Formats: sequence, structure tokens, C-alpha cells
Amino acid sequence: MQRTYKSLIFFTDSFYPNRDATSKLNTDIVNYLSKNYLIKLLVINNKLKVKRIKKNIQFKKVSVLFPNSRKILPKLIKFVSLLLTFSIYTITTKTKDSIIVVNTSPPVLVFTICFLIKLKNYLFRNETKLLLLAHDIYPDLLEVLSSDIKSYWWYRSLNYIFEKSYRQYDYIIACCKAIETKLVNKYLVKKNNIIVINNWSLITSEKLKSFSCPFYDKVRKSKIRLIMIGNIGVVHNYKYTGNLINKILKECIFFDRFDLYLRGLNKKQFTKIVSASKKIKEFDFVSPDKLIEVYNQPTLTVVPITRKAADCAFPSRVITAISLGSPILVISDYRENNKLIEFVEENYIGFGITELNEVNDFLLLKHNLIKNFSYLQDNCLELYKEFSSEKGLDSIFKILESFI
Repeated sequence: MQRTYKSLIFFTDSFYPNRDATSKLNTDIVNYLSKNYLIKLLVINNKLKVKRIKKNIQFKKVSVLFPNSRKILPKLIKFVSLLLTFSIYTITTKTKDSIIVVNTSPPVLVFTICFLIKLKNYLFRNETKLLLLAHDIYPDLLEVLSSDIKSYWWYRSLNYIFEKSYRQYDYIIACCKAIETKLVNKYLVKKNNIIVINNWSLITSEKLKSFSCPFYDKVRKSKIRLIMIGNIGVVHNYKYTGNLINKILKECIFFDRFDLYLRGLNKKQFTKIVSASKKIKEFDFVSPDKLIEVYNQPTLTVVPITRKAADCAFPSRVITAISLGSPILVISDYRENNKLIEFVEENYIGFGITELNEVNDFLLLKHNLIKNFSYLQDNCLELYKEFSSEKGLDSIFKILESFI
């Protein structure tokens, strides 16, 4: 007998009106799927406006401690309180005819919700399905904190728990090939249970259709702007990135300015490193719906990330930038097996500069950027057609329809 699933229960701490990329992507997913499913959404932001939520989305506001803090200790307390609240909801709510959608933000939900649903399935003979949206992968992402972290007992314990949990999901949607590779090779998840659906642009498709890309003019030798948008934290190697940016601005005369739209743990430290340059302009962090107004001249988007982080996540700012015809400059520590640099250079949409290979990488940027800039812009716009929101959302819907 075939079972029809009519509702989704969506677990995450990232949703509208939060302005981060994960919240924007989750909001897109929920709004799209609500056309065909009743969505039961748990939210922790008290600023959520009922009028902005569609009729077939039921939401429950969850109270947690330190909901907006970015400091480590308050964040841990927030996750614990969130975990308890979501667990109580999972235990007490009927889930028999629902598909459970779990986002890796926050990562503690990956194993907690999985365990509770599998337990309920066993005790009550339910057939509740589990879908994981993997925008990053844990505990691997913690390795950027320390090279010795793998030797700690608590890390090995986490690794074991996540390994068992990942295998319990009926489907995992990985936001990039790097995550799929790690899930298959390290966590032994069956490849048939993983679907790669890349993040799409944070700009709405309606706005992108009306956007006119400001192409580089070789005749007029128009100036190019450097831009850096989004979070800057422990995975972004801010010290090396800041020093390299100073070198680029000093030696590459074709850059007329460097615009910063930043937030995050290391924002002040990074800004201090680059503040000596007169080309620096700092702005308030901009919400996704305003980004299209920022890319109003030929722009090279700077994406700093360590190799280990690039192996566990895919920065949404990359896809957003290429949707606006902006080539990418990846700044990292190592080049070999760097998944993001491979993606950028193999698709001819930008350059990578690494700490270990800086001399050669910098010369390539300096000598080839100007003569190839409009070509890179064309490649960006063409490549984005593969990552449009319409394609991504429709693929997610088809996965849910397969749960019968």
C-alpha cells in the first residue's frame, strides 16, 4: 500500500527575517514547497511577521536563550535550549504522516531529531521519512579550529554519532560535490541516498531577469571594484586575507576601490588590517534583496576560505556573485585538493590565490585579470543557468514526491 505524505515538519534555526544566506535559502524552500504541502515550521525569531507567512504554513515560535548571539558560549547555550525545545516538540507531536526536514543549521539537530524519529518509528510502527539539507558537514567543520582536534575523545565521539546519524536519513541533499564526496567516503552513506543540489542566488529570479550586468569596457579601460560580502569568522583566514588585499590594492592599479559589507566574529580585526588603504569603503551589512543594487559596476568578489572549510561547505556568496556576472577571487591557505578553487578555475569564472603558492598565483591574477575580465563575466552568467532557484527548488520537490 502506497503512503501519501501531506505535510512537512521543518527543523532549523535559520529563517526569515534573519538576513544570513541559510535563512534566505530555507525561506525560499519553505515558500516553494508550501504550494503542495502543509508546512509545520518551528522558528525561534520573535520578529517573524504572520502577514509574511503563507496560509498553508503553520509556525510555532520557540523560545531559546541568547537567540541572536554570535559569541561561542552563549551560542552553545542557545543550541542546548533549542535542542531541548525541539526534542519536546518532536516527542509530543504526531509525525506519522509527515516528512521530517532537518537543516544542518544547527548541527545538533542532525542526530537528535534523527534518533527521536527513528525511535518513534520503531515504537509506533510509523513510516515517517527523514530528509537532511546539508549546507555544511559536521563535525568536520570543527577541524578548522585546531589541527589536533581529531585526537580529542569528544571529537571522536561526535564523529561516531554523526556517522550513524547520516546513514539513517532517507535522502540527504548536499549543497556541493565536496559534501557528497565526504558523506560517501568518510561516513559511508550510500551514494543513491545523496542528491547534489547547489545553493542558488540570494537574489530573487524576478530581480535577476531585470538585472543588466555592467560589463568591463576594454576600450575605456573602466576600473574594477573589489568587494567582500557576508560573514568573516574562523574559517575565513582573515589575517592572511587582509594582508593580501593590501598587496593587491597597492600593486594592481586597475582596482579603484574595495567595498566591505561584512559581519561576523572577526569583522573588526579584518577591517583594522585593511583600513590603511584609501581605497577601502565600509558599509553596513546588506540584506540579500539589496545586493543587486551593490553590483553596479564591474566587480571582482573576494571569497576567503580555508581548504578544510571548502571541503565541508560551499559559500552561497559564490553563486550569488556569478548570478550578477561577478568573477570570483578565492583566497585560501592551500591550493592542492581545494574544492572551491577547483570549482572556480575549472569553470573559468575567476582565480585562486593561496598562501603557499602566493607568488605564482598573484602574477596570474595581475597579468590575466584585465584582458579576460569580460570573458569571465560571460562565463559567470552562463554557469548560473545550471544553479537557478527554479531548478534547485523543483529538484527538492521531486525528491519529496518520491517518498511514497
